[in-house]
Amino acid sequence: MDGEEGGSVKRYREWLDHNELELALDELEVLAEVNAVQRAFWESMLSAADEMKLTDHAKRYRAKMAD
Repeated sequence: MDGEEGGSVKRYREWLDHNELELALDELEVLAEVNAVQRAFWESMLSAADEMKLTDHAKRYRAKMAD
């Protein structure tokens, strides 16, 4: 489902196809902002951010889980 803020599953897949993992993560984050997601989603995002050493992303995801 496309998000109102411009995120799309199609672009997410394109980022993956080009091995642009940080951009793929960003695309999922935009989609999650406008669609209902469960805590498990943010836990998975946090795990991915930690694996990629994306500390700013990880901080945002921890904050989402604290809400």
